[in-house]
Amino acid sequence: MKVIDMIELSECADIKINSVFAINQRWTSGSVFVMKNPRPQSAFLWFRGASGAFIPRGGEMIEVPRGALVYIPESAQYEVRFFECTEEVSTVLVEFRLFDDESFILSDGIRIIYDCLENVRITALLERLVYEYSLPSKSRLKLIRDIFGLLSYIFDEESKKRIDVKGLKTIEKGIEYLQKDEKQELSIEEIARMCFVTPSYFRRLFREYAGISPQEYRISRKIERAKELIERSDISVDELSKTLGYNDPSYFCRAFKKMTGLTPTEYKKGFLDKYKREV
Repeated sequence: MKVIDMIELSECADIKINSVFAINQRWTSGSVFVMKNPRPQSAFLWFRGASGAFIPRGGEMIEVPRGALVYIPESAQYEVRFFECTEEVSTVLVEFRLFDDESFILSDGIRIIYDCLENVRITALLERLVYEYSLPSKSRLKLIRDIFGLLSYIFDEESKKRIDVKGLKTIEKGIEYLQKDEKQELSIEEIARMCFVTPSYFRRLFREYAGISPQEYRISRKIERAKELIERSDISVDELSKTLGYNDPSYFCRAFKKMTGLTPTEYKKGFLDKYKREV
């Protein structure tokens, strides 16, 4: 099964989610859970009122502090031991499957995302997922929306951690602009000026962060956004190019084809044909 890094996840336009499940769990100190068969889908496990330890099959024990958020990939087999379960809700389990053309996971092993989850937006989403799943008339749309929200907030935190670890604080504003601004109207020189560094220094640091140049990153983000808009609306090529900050639709079409192998019109036709086959 392929692995997609959390940072790379933001570049994927064709992500789908299914098999959503969410529940509060109550354990007693000393309880043990054994996943004997490969886990059928990925999960987040929030140790809300307990500490514990994971023992992956064939791996070393991973100690989990109280308050931690853990990611468990699909197909994992493991044992969980629960310690110091002092609250009514010991853990919060949220299960889901991510896929595009095939299923994928966010890590090839069990991973602690936060040693102590303090982000109120993430904790609120975990609690809301449990509530929405408990409703007799649960809405699959709302559950999927909140999984996307959860992944988005975790991505933001992961991005900030990567900036901190690599010592890239000086260009944080520029990274954020390239990640989030849809039209991308500022030049690389203007973005560098915004960070009070030279353009060459900005380009070098950004490559350390993303592995590609700022311009390559910018184009890939625009094309992924274009694919989303093509799939979800009847937007024309002219409107699409303007939305993404291209003054020349023909230049946009060339850039789109260079990255996808198709023109926007061909991409739209292929998407609609695939949708009809699935329906």
